[in-house]
Amino acid sequence: MKNRKLFIPIFFSLFILLLVSCGGNKKRAILEPETDDTIYYYTGSEITYEVLNSDFYMVSNNKQTNAGSYEVIISLKDKTNYYWQSTLNSDDLIYNFVINKKIVEKPIITTTTFDYTGDEITLEIPESNFYTVYNNKATEAGSYEAIVALKDKSNFIWNDNTTNDLTYNFIIEGEKIDINSADITNIDESYLYTGSEIKPNPLIKINDNTLTINQDYQLNYENNINVGLATITIKGIGKYCGTKTINYNILKAIPIVVAPRAKTLIYNGEEQILIDEATTSGGTLEYSLDNLNYSTDLPKASNAGTYTVYYKVVGNEYYQDVLENSIEVTIEKATPTVTPPTPIENILYDGNEHVLINAGITNVGVIKYSLDGINYSIDLPKGTDIGEYIIYYLVESNNSNYNDFEVQSIIAKITNKLLPIVTPPTAIENLVYDGEEHVLINAGTTSGGTLEYSLDNLNYSTDLPK
Repeated sequence: MKNRKLFIPIFFSLFILLLVSCGGNKKRAILEPETDDTIYYYTGSEITYEVLNSDFYMVSNNKQTNAGSYEVIISLKDKTNYYWQSTLNSDDLIYNFVINKKIVEKPIITTTTFDYTGDEITLEIPESNFYTVYNNKATEAGSYEAIVALKDKSNFIWNDNTTNDLTYNFIIEGEKIDINSADITNIDESYLYTGSEIKPNPLIKINDNTLTINQDYQLNYENNINVGLATITIKGIGKYCGTKTINYNILKAIPIVVAPRAKTLIYNGEEQILIDEATTSGGTLEYSLDNLNYSTDLPKASNAGTYTVYYKVVGNEYYQDVLENSIEVTIEKATPTVTPPTPIENILYDGNEHVLINAGITNVGVIKYSLDGINYSIDLPKGTDIGEYIIYYLVESNNSNYNDFEVQSIIAKITNKLLPIVTPPTAIENLVYDGEEHVLINAGTTSGGTLEYSLDNLNYSTDLPK
């Protein structure tokens, strides 16, 4: 610890004087003084931060008494003609000056238990100029708390780097009182298993005086985690003696169950899981569709319909059984996939019966058709006469896994034959009898059908008449 001034003769040879040309004037460079690296502690007296004396600068704020952090200021006396060698400017130098708090050793106490004598008894705590002792004297039997406080917390600190008041417990033992005479409450006969220690906190009274734990008694627990018989032992201390043992039961806990949730399902021809899994805080979840046969597997079904899913918890050594509960789950019917029938195009009237449509396709059952919306058949509907026909159709699935298909309809037509465009034949001119057979006409043309010719309007042929 450094708290004395250091007197050193000033030799100008210690300074490096540099000449710097600046605007025609020459300034001198001054070497900065070394910092004081001494570790200072509070002493109650003034402490000086040592800086080498010089005619070129002055030192301020380098003398302090109390613990704390200070700034020592070093200023050039003539900032016009001098500058610092390292910084190349004339600004004041700032050095950090720390005075640490004085470290005070915590007092060590060897004897804390005394026998009652009727006289005042003192808990012996070493004297010190740095702390004050309170409440370390007592006469009557009982438990007491002495306090040791630092006299100046701004400048003193305990050797564990704290400043809080210290407490020292001491006991004056008188005639012992047996803890078995106490009135003990607040311990239940049984508790539910939690997986952690179950530690009842008893209320202990003797002659209406409530005893204090770790001052008048201590507690010890045994077998207080798992299901079974647990034990709490109460041991008297201080002016109390004896032990008392109390048993209590740890029972199986009731599991907390989060019910399963029904899935949203539509028939797809495959087996499907009906629910999202339930959860339980203990035991094992099991499921059933008949409330008789249970399994840990999630229940499944394939056909459309409503199912009752039963679930329960099978307990173990730590958790109770939970009786069955249930939820309802529905697999909705599927809707048949149908490729509708289509009308046959360009049916021309010819007096004959014609199929009116191309058959539709379905993935289930059969498609039936009707011309009156009443009588349905799998046969494709037919028509003869010219006109529009409304063809009704529906899907007959005969399958409980599919919804009914609503009646739909399409329109088909039988129309008139188109009249062909005919270019009549023309007579061949300038025929002269020569005893030979001659073709009489040039052939006509038609946009449809076949042209036939006759000389008697009875017998027709495609041959040109001669």
